[in-house]
Amino acid sequence: MTSSHRQRGPSTTWKGLVAVVALLVVALAGVVGARLLDVGPYRDTGASTSATPAASASPTPTLPAVGGMRAEEIDGRMRIVDETGERFKVSAANWYGAETPDLVPGGLDRRPLADMAEELADAGFNTVRLPWSNEMVRDDEVPDPARVAANPQLQGKTALEVYDAVVEALADADLRIILDNHHSTADWCCNIRDGNGLWYTAEHPESEWLEHWTLMAKRYEDQPAVIAAELRNEIRFDVKTDRMPTWGSGDEETDWKRAATLGVEAVHSVAPRLLVVVGGLEHNSKLIEQFRDPLKISRQDKLVYAVHDYAWRHSDEALSSQSLFNRRIQTRWGGMNDARNDFAAPVLLTEWGACIRHDASETDCDPSRAKFLTRMASNLETTDIGFAWWAFNGTQSSGYTRTRGKDETYGLADTQWRLSFDALPSELQGLLR
Repeated sequence: MTSSHRQRGPSTTWKGLVAVVALLVVALAGVVGARLLDVGPYRDTGASTSATPAASASPTPTLPAVGGMRAEEIDGRMRIVDETGERFKVSAANWYGAETPDLVPGGLDRRPLADMAEELADAGFNTVRLPWSNEMVRDDEVPDPARVAANPQLQGKTALEVYDAVVEALADADLRIILDNHHSTADWCCNIRDGNGLWYTAEHPESEWLEHWTLMAKRYEDQPAVIAAELRNEIRFDVKTDRMPTWGSGDEETDWKRAATLGVEAVHSVAPRLLVVVGGLEHNSKLIEQFRDPLKISRQDKLVYAVHDYAWRHSDEALSSQSLFNRRIQTRWGGMNDARNDFAAPVLLTEWGACIRHDASETDCDPSRAKFLTRMASNLETTDIGFAWWAFNGTQSSGYTRTRGKDETYGLADTQWRLSFDALPSELQGLLR
């Protein structure tokens, strides 16, 4: 077959358009990179400030104020303020166990609940991050009586009723609570093989995750000590489904931005006063995608971003220099609370920790990793962001790679679950003073 029209290659105009687009992409990447570094106390003095766009005010909420804590600009940074408008810097400890097969926070078999809550407050903490699993909520079974042996008032109560009692005890000690949906199945966390890398599993679908957030938010709607809902812990690649999470892709199976928006709506449909805490990708290790494509919700003053950090995410080189460590932290997640950016929000380090009771059999207790504690504490002093140490626990709960009752080498409490300020690492003492 012949044709009177010859097939043409790309025209000169098309080639020019491609070149222009390529230049724009390169320029945009340069601007984003500059903004990630050119903010806060670790400004890149070697970078040109001309690449930084003009400052823009953070958006105001589109709905009337509803009480509770909120995000507000303070000295160019987005921070959390309390109901009176005073800065509330989260200084928290994680208290794990309810999300594991034990179904209850650890230590209830060793010490009275009220005593442990009081000791957390006396040590200088003002908040507790309290994990839970979807399996715990769905089944709401009565835990093994041995798990609450030191608290006879909890015998015969279901998992959720024990969780209620812990919340009440923390509130009585004038502590605030962050509800943390740690994972779907009742187990330890977090590797890429445990099947909990996304916000849903085959057994625990997205619809259940949203239903449970509605239930949990409603359950604590009238408890002012509960200040926040952390929608999901450590979104990451999931080997069982061979799915890599995305941000803003529109893929219903992988798009964490889409799911987080639904999670926010579920929480705020019944408890609009709560802060909602949204983690980044790759085990909450970075917020680069959120920087480029920020979450936009109706109550923007209720949004907080979460990050996690541990020694194994840093090379020996990065740990060798405080300035290098700071710069790498800044690149990963330091720009999100810069109020110059549209849709900026406070950032919380809701997990960090280190081996503080050295055990030669534990890889995480390698002395070469000890420098992380010093580096991160210094970083937190400089950036003044809120944090939650992993963990308060004196002994391990059940789960894969765990031995129930074994010394928790990251734990602040001793093996008898006693806690005092003087026993804390000096770096943590400095942050709590």
